[in-house]
Amino acid sequence: MIPDQNAEATLVAGSIVKKTMFSNFVRYGYALIPLGLGIHLAHNAKHFLGEGLSAIYTSASLVGMSLTGELSILNMPTIQVIQYILTLLGILGSVYTAHRISLKKQSSKAEVLPYILLILIFGAIALWMYSVPMAARAH
Repeated sequence: MIPDQNAEATLVAGSIVKKTMFSNFVRYGYALIPLGLGIHLAHNAKHFLGEGLSAIYTSASLVGMSLTGELSILNMPTIQVIQYILTLLGILGSVYTAHRISLKKQSSKAEVLPYILLILIFGAIALWMYSVPMAARAH
């Protein structure tokens, strides 16, 4: 092969790989939605269940009442379990969605593995983050 032809072949092959990567990302991007939803709900569960009563205390102060007390609806270990469950449901939903997307096209089943690995990595990071202590906001 002449060096110039080799460069052209490399350019064409690179273009095909980029198009394939982009089209796969577009196809499998939908599989990240359940994971994002699970992580989002788990994160907001901490705020709602850990600081939920502050809305009542703050609202009462607007009408001149002075209410104080514990801010959390549930204790932190219970909230953490809820966070883990919501995140695991998001991981399972994302893996299932990626699997279902891979069934629609009769290509190699190996193309779904990087996306499943990415889902598992994001899920593991989220699970780790819920084990890190976070201070509640005060009212």
